[in-house]
Amino acid sequence: MFEYKSTDRRLVIDVPIGMGKLKAIRRMWWENFIMPKVIQGHAVDIYLTFSHYLPHLNGTAVPSIVGVSNLAPFSHEAWLQESFPIRLKMLVLRKTIISSARRATSVLALSETCRGVLIEQGIPNEKIVVTPNGVDTYWKQSAPPTDLLRRIGVVRPFLLYVSHIHLYKNHARLIEAYAQLPSSLRAAHQLVLVGKPYSKSCYEKIQILISRLKLSTDVILLPGEGSDNLRELYQNTKLFMFPSLIENSPNILLEAMMAGAPVAASNLLPMPEFCGDAAEYFDPLDVPSMANKMESLLGDPKRLSELGEQSCPQASKFTWDEFFLSVKKQISMTIDIDNRGNRS
Repeated sequence: MFEYKSTDRRLVIDVPIGMGKLKAIRRMWWENFIMPKVIQGHAVDIYLTFSHYLPHLNGTAVPSIVGVSNLAPFSHEAWLQESFPIRLKMLVLRKTIISSARRATSVLALSETCRGVLIEQGIPNEKIVVTPNGVDTYWKQSAPPTDLLRRIGVVRPFLLYVSHIHLYKNHARLIEAYAQLPSSLRAAHQLVLVGKPYSKSCYEKIQILISRLKLSTDVILLPGEGSDNLRELYQNTKLFMFPSLIENSPNILLEAMMAGAPVAASNLLPMPEFCGDAAEYFDPLDVPSMANKMESLLGDPKRLSELGEQSCPQASKFTWDEFFLSVKKQISMTIDIDNRGNRS
């Protein structure tokens, strides 16, 4: 975030915690042992974080707002996909999120689904505020034509899935479902997968699966793309597939809908919460269910057109203005609650 500099109204403190496997530990050390001194030295009125972690701010009485952004540790479906070491990490993250939410003055949930999860974990409903992320109108602005599709190997109409590579993002089942399509549909459509390989082992398994199913010319695997290229892909896809097993506020899904892409999504929460009637749904754990949904939609141009027309109006319900206004309101209310508590 090099573009953010200190001004007369903003102080930016760049913390050099570095990269590597110990990055999280160095960050937690700084937040728990150095940040309290920063808070005291600047007479801070409130502590706000969107990273679902509240440090133990010993010696400070500052009110706090914690945004919970990751629901994967609370998803049974996601839990079953992962290896034992990842499950341990998820368990630690789960406990950290619950502890932070309990100690916070207020909690921001990015979806009603998130609110429900937090209540199940014993967080009082009255301290939770649902504030979904917004989606930028950039995605619906017409993308200028380029040679992108030719350059990445797209030579026929394509289905698209954009998501970072993790097991719970469910790429493997989507590839298997695509492989089950009638040969005529596969010959007429490619599948494009875009995502940074954050889980290298998962990425390698996907590559092996594509090779084993002899889909190397049909499935295009791209390790990330910039915003301009993503917009062009969103706006040109025949069908946007979203088989993720768990999200909180699914930004990628909202981007695709804002771009006007017809959408078929996982029926697991919170996807129906965000897509409403503007998408078709399938069971993301059932490969034949996914394949049947793709086949029925690809064979129904009228339904695809209807979904594309409904996408942008549905995504437009989620704006950054509403998000920022909600957060601003909650900051004021949290400070007021803290002041009333101190007076009593």
